[in-house]
Amino acid sequence: MTSHRTRAPGRGRGLRWTEREIEVTRKWFPLRGGPYVVRLLGRSLSAVNRRARSMGVNPDSRWTRWTEHEDTYIRRWYLTVGKARVAGVLDRTPASVLTRAQSLGLLVRNVRVWKQWEREYVRRHYMKKQPAGIARTLSRTVESIKQCAKHLGIRKHRSKKAVKTRMAGRRSP
Repeated sequence: MTSHRTRAPGRGRGLRWTEREIEVTRKWFPLRGGPYVVRLLGRSLSAVNRRARSMGVNPDSRWTRWTEHEDTYIRRWYLTVGKARVAGVLDRTPASVLTRAQSLGLLVRNVRVWKQWEREYVRRHYMKKQPAGIARTLSRTVESIKQCAKHLGIRKHRSKKAVKTRMAGRRSP
């Protein structure tokens, strides 16, 4: 059994897989999926998936089970940093993190329904004020103001000065 990894000759890609890594993949990939094997081996997800596929090893046909560690991480960080960052750390999709957060009961506190008067305020002021000012007034995030305006079909047009400045930066000397 090889205990150290060496570069595969002539391929220019990654390190040669050891017998131990192959056995770990064969044992754990079907049960826990790629992200778990990645943590065990320190290889990229694409490398693990490629190796498992070449070995004919498939993950559980329905899903990769959530671990207690992942649940703890979601409970700690989901409401603070959001689904995209949590998904990146856990090697999951943002959609799967959102679904898991819902099943853990994390979204009830995070949902804030827009009131009619707030939508009207955005409708009246979005073209005249900066989104940051509206956000402060309504105690919302700038991104939520932009999303509300988009939903209402409101779109700011760039001023001629902003367009000229932008175009001037693109010209070559």
